[in-house]
Amino acid sequence: MTLAADVVHRVWTLGLFLSLGCLVAPAIDHGVARSIRAHGGVMPPRQWVFGLSAASSLLIGLRLGLTWLTPSYLLLAGNLIAISLIDWSQQRIPNLIIKPAFASGVAFLLFAQATGEEGSILLGLLGAGAFAGLLGAIHIVHPEGMGQGDVRLAALLGLYLGFSSTDWYQTGWNLGMALLLASLLGLALAARSLWHSRDSLSRFRTASIPFGPSLSLGTAAVILLLN
Repeated sequence: MTLAADVVHRVWTLGLFLSLGCLVAPAIDHGVARSIRAHGGVMPPRQWVFGLSAASSLLIGLRLGLTWLTPSYLLLAGNLIAISLIDWSQQRIPNLIIKPAFASGVAFLLFAQATGEEGSILLGLLGAGAFAGLLGAIHIVHPEGMGQGDVRLAALLGLYLGFSSTDWYQTGWNLGMALLLASLLGLALAARSLWHSRDSLSRFRTASIPFGPSLSLGTAAVILLLN
């Protein structure tokens, strides 16, 4: 392939992923709006939804290109955007998204493995169990700081963190790095909230900071940038 043809192919591919992101955004926006109407909260600006969907699709296109793994990660990105926006607004992670996302994730990743793509569904299931177990233990010890929705989200994220690993050691490294990055992001959000808070420090300590967006961003960074 000549240089010109390669450039045209890359531009066409990125344009395709950008279009996919824009096409998926209305579905994400509809799902978030439906949750807001049912359970209250503030609807995020529509440009956030379209911007996040387009940006995540472009990153996946740059990282994976057109492979049999691509649909599973596009599906994950859409679900995580919806989960993060809902959790940020309502401080809840709906089972209506988590359970189908996990089941479809297993199916898509299993199909990708069957077509010869790199990854192991067994390591994915190991990662799901380990990540959910770790956050579940934190939930038992400190239920005010770690909700059950975060535990279920960890199972979904652990599935992909494990699948993208080469062995059980890297699975553990992926899980640890994702949790570390998520914790740092959570601390940054807490510090920002404290900085802008007009309440006393004692009241702030009882406030609840949604952890779902931090978990999602930490996992995305590990999968797309560190692996």
